[in-house]
Amino acid sequence: MSYIEEQVETKAPKHIVFKAWADNYLNRGFPKGKSGYVTDNSTGIKFKVLDVKKNKSITILWHSFFVKLLFDHIVEQQKKNSLVITKVKVQGILGPIVKFFIKNKIRKYVKMSLTKFQTDLDSMMTMRR
Repeated sequence: MSYIEEQVETKAPKHIVFKAWADNYLNRGFPKGKSGYVTDNSTGIKFKVLDVKKNKSITILWHSFFVKLLFDHIVEQQKKNSLVITKVKVQGILGPIVKFFIKNKIRKYVKMSLTKFQTDLDSMMTMRR
């Protein structure tokens, strides 16, 4: 099964990128293997931290109504920048059908999210100098 993938480059070193993810997921009391809920407009979306590779990646499983969305957040150090990659895999019995209809929306929102993440990290790095 193929991934929906988007990526951006940031001025932040990979340990800073990973720390931002860890602060968001791990330091909120959701270590590897633990489930939680993200509340958005009074609806809870269940997620679970599946895998953590320090300063490399975090894998999160989001539970939706008919499918599961597997998010791989990966950071790779480049010469001067870091490459931030998000891969999304749509899983479940209805996964292929649902993916057909929502893949462009997923791609759009992942790209928007990565762009905001990049902007925030780059701003933070500029303020540090």
